[in-house]
Amino acid sequence: MASASLETKGGNKPSGLYPRLMGSAWSEVHETVRRAHASSEVLRGEGLFRVVHGEGVLARVLVRLLRIPEATEGGRVHLKVTSQKHGERWLRTFGERRLVSTQREGTGGLLVERRGFLEFRFRLEVADGAICYRQEAFGMRFGPVYVPMPFWISPQVAAREGPGKSPDQSSVVVTVFAPITGLLFKYEGEIQIKG
Repeated sequence: MASASLETKGGNKPSGLYPRLMGSAWSEVHETVRRAHASSEVLRGEGLFRVVHGEGVLARVLVRLLRIPEATEGGRVHLKVTSQKHGERWLRTFGERRLVSTQREGTGGLLVERRGFLEFRFRLEVADGAICYRQEAFGMRFGPVYVPMPFWISPQVAAREGPGKSPDQSSVVVTVFAPITGLLFKYEGEIQIKG
């Protein structure tokens, strides 16, 4: 895997989506997490994750419609991140269920993550060596057209990626809340990066 250092050989800005977005704050990210986002054509990882669903009829309906992974106390998760021309393709496989999204650099230094027609925009910050994803906007994208949604009807995502229990693991927590339902789903666990 390529080095996760802040400078490239020519002294230019670092390569890789996350180092570019975070700029000088990248040096504050824990080394284990930096390795997971080092510039590379393909990154693979696996681990055991707990998946929790929200309660209530509407939450269960949304979980099915969005094809969210089944609730489990320790399901096997595989991760494959592939570099693309304008960003990265993230494939997370929870058992038999696949969650696919693309990530790219947006205006104002935001991380833009898209799953189907749903588009989230995050500010990446560092806290105690972890990358914290602070949602700043949500909307729907139909080809070139982006339709921003007001806060009161937008799902809210809170995510954190920090050092894990061992030097080759990252600890990941992702929580998604939806209007009316409250908690929609949450997944958390340790992922070991394979390179």
